[in-house]
Amino acid sequence: MRTAHHPQPRSRTSSRPTPHPQLDRRREDPPQPARQEAGPQITAGFRYIAHTPTLRQFTLAAVLAVVAFGFSESVLFAVADAGLHRPPAFLGVLSSLQGAGAIAAGRPPQ
Repeated sequence: MRTAHHPQPRSRTSSRPTPHPQLDRRREDPPQPARQEAGPQITAGFRYIAHTPTLRQFTLAAVLAVVAFGFSESVLFAVADAGLHRPPAFLGVLSSLQGAGAIAAGRPPQ
């Protein structure tokens, strides 16, 4: 007598392909920001910079560079106005000439 062969049923987890993690779409709640005021965070950041020598040196150098650039830019406007008797827009001409001079000076001799 012949009996029908019935294959064993597969489990559902092994028969479905596992989705790629980036393609698996699931709804998640967006992350909630920390409920801390800005003042303590800023103070903590300044303390961290003050206690880290490399960051302290870099921050001091950056602050000095920004202050020096601000002063020199103000002086340039004063020189263009009072010294050269030109409108402040003339600084665009001076900057262009300065850039052309830098390019000419940087070219190798022929």
